[in-house]
Amino acid sequence: MPLNKKLAAYQTGIIIKAAILEAPALLACVVTFITGKIVILGVVPLVLFVFFIHRPTLYRLESDLELSRDDLEKLKSGIS
Repeated sequence: MPLNKKLAAYQTGIIIKAAILEAPALLACVVTFITGKIVILGVVPLVLFVFFIHRPTLYRLESDLELSRDDLEKLKSGIS
């Protein structure tokens, strides 16, 4: 599979994962507005931490997509 198709599929997966991870924080905000209980907003920092842990990195991209050396060099030359 060409590198651009791999990257497009990976980007789609990242967007879907981010949307799924965002749902609990959004729900917590809505519930807080409805009930007025601020304690529920404790979910938001937890979700932000999970976002930070799952952020896309070059190493994760390389391992998830099982990139060849050529693909990795193309990717690195495009970044810098």
